Amino acid sequence: MIAGILSLFSDFLTIPSIRTGAIQIAKRNLMQFQYSLKASLASTFIEPLLTLIVLGYGLGHFIEPIGGKTYIEFLVPGVAALTTMMMAFISTGYAMSSSLNEKNFYWTILQAPISPQELVVGEIIWGTCRGLASGAAVLALGGILGLVGSSGVLAIFVLLLTSIVFSAFAAIVACSSKN
Repeated sequence: MIAGILSLFSDFLTIPSIRTGAIQIAKRNLMQFQYSLKASLASTFIEPLLTLIVLGYGLGHFIEPIGGKTYIEFLVPGVAALTTMMMAFISTGYAMSSSLNEKNFYWTILQAPISPQELVVGEIIWGTCRGLASGAAVLALGGILGLVGSSGVLAIFVLLLTSIVFSAFAAIVACSSKN
């Protein structure tokens, strides 16, 4: 009985390998990103920067330091995490949803020797990279301004895990949504 139940979920429980097709999908998304670089960089950097300025310096002016930390020092890791989550989810979710429902891009690309699993993994890789780069940019800005402590490597690792989770969740949402 248990073996029968596990066999039903065997496709769900296996982790697909990263093959050439997944890397090619991620490279395609990188080329598309480079094509719209100015608009993409604006959305990547301006929103977190405005959040840090408005909430960190504006609202932070009225909040007393707690435990030797100012409000903006408290805010920078949260904005980095928020930016990572948002960019990973939007990059993967919107790309997959529009490619499935509006552009019919996936139906065309599946004519090539790329499996559906490679296609999904490639989109997750791209969303992970974009989310991680966005979060790391916010941490770098905080580091330049002297607002981030010495735990940068740990923070990058946490942002990587966050980006993977939200990119994969966006893929699940995009694949299971109707229109």
